[in-house]
Amino acid sequence: MELSERVKYNAIDNYIRQLQRSHGLTLQELAFMLGYKSQTSLTRLMQDASTFDSLLKFADRLRTCTSLHLTSEESSQLYDLVELYDVGGDDYNVMLSL
Repeated sequence: MELSERVKYNAIDNYIRQLQRSHGLTLQELAFMLGYKSQTSLTRLMQDASTFDSLLKFADRLRTCTSLHLTSEESSQLYDLVELYDVGGDDYNVMLSL
């Protein structure tokens, strides 16, 4: 796994774990709040075993979830995560350094 891929994996994993901690939720509770049938979709995101489209759907579910109110910082981090994930190769590492 390339460095940029490991960083992407860590960023998504860390973001979801941070959401869990800050809102006092288990992974299963978070998954159900977002309309997933199980926590598998979130686990795949966290393990970098999903597509960019899955990340976009996750972001949309988070933004529209009425039970979970993202803080402005969480919303900003989500935006950055999606933007960074969409950038590949050397551009990704440059974006991270900014």
